[in-house]
Amino acid sequence: MKAFSLSRLTAALLVLTNSALAAEDITLGEVAVTANKISENLKDVPQSISVVNSSELEERGVKNVEELVKTIPNITGVGGMYEGISTRGLNPSIYTSSNPVTVYIGGVAQSNKDAAYIPITNIERVEVYEVLAALSTAKIRSAVS
Repeated sequence: MKAFSLSRLTAALLVLTNSALAAEDITLGEVAVTANKISENLKDVPQSISVVNSSELEERGVKNVEELVKTIPNITGVGGMYEGISTRGLNPSIYTSSNPVTVYIGGVAQSNKDAAYIPITNIERVEVYEVLAALSTAKIRSAVS
């Protein structure tokens, strides 16, 4: 009896699913797509940028991103309770869910604090952008890419 009831229920769901798929197409209005990767001359960018390539990574003898950022001006690795990466006094906090420093891997923002411990052997190049932002904005962010 249960098999018969389940087959009727399955048939009813299939009919409802097909009618939902046959709904009319809708047209979207204008859609804006934005991205961080804009081609600009480094000299024209009004922010502090540090770039470390693979040969410099080897020369510095660091094991992970946290150790590397300690060698870059105004950026430090923070351990213990406030684990993460800090820039000019904007420290990770246990009281907020976000870190003022965003780590991007392959152009994708990483939401966890463990991104600071990525092994250097997996990294080809590190770019540090100290983003200028008004104090009235909700978040002041720097990026380690």
